Amino acid sequence: MRHPRHFFVLLTALLACFPAILDAQAGSQPRRIVGYYTSWSVYARNYHVAQIPGDKITHINYAFANLTGGKIVLGDRYADIDKFYPGDSWAPGALRGNFNQLHKLKQKHPQLRTLISIGGWTWSGNFSDAVLTQSARRVFAQSCVDFIVQYGFDGVDLDWEYPGGGGLGGNTSRPQDPQNFTLFLQELRSQLDACEGDDEKTLELGVRWATLQCRELIDSGAPGIHFYTLNRSSATRRI
Repeated sequence: MRHPRHFFVLLTALLACFPAILDAQAGSQPRRIVGYYTSWSVYARNYHVAQIPGDKITHINYAFANLTGGKIVLGDRYADIDKFYPGDSWAPGALRGNFNQLHKLKQKHPQLRTLISIGGWTWSGNFSDAVLTQSARRVFAQSCVDFIVQYGFDGVDLDWEYPGGGGLGGNTSRPQDPQNFTLFLQELRSQLDACEGDDEKTLELGVRWATLQCRELIDSGAPGIHFYTLNRSSATRRI
């Protein structure tokens, strides 16, 4: 039996695994406590995945993967999959780094779900091209599915800043970005559903709400997505 789809929109500054309370739809879903963990936390901050209070949160969004050539790619190869921790293996092909540490954290806390966050303020320049055509959307979506399967994530979090413009000055943007983004979400959700197959595990799709226009289009073009406010404190409200 397949579980209900879990859609949520994240509206927040990106945090180095600072927990945030999400109010679920009243009476229908359990409360979610979501934290962003940034790849660069292993450097100057010296804050590692093993230090995350896994018993106090339900979801970890790992920031960030990049988007190049229309496909998701690793954002920091060393931090993501190569940094050696005690107990890691140097065998060819062995997974190390933060991704392997996330696996170990989930073994200790089976309720945890991990999503790979794509884009962010610095790496949102290529979203517009990646969702421009049906063919491009299909390729981008397939790369997302391949990535989470390869590295053991439970879903995808899209952090496009911003559809239609307003991000970094050099970002590619188009007036039709919100419509194309909605079409991409439909394609990605379809591919995630197909990947689930008969498995009881639901692959999740999160979107950082960027504009009111996007929300209105998503409501009409990709129904079933739940919008939430993400906040630093426990006093949150649902949009």
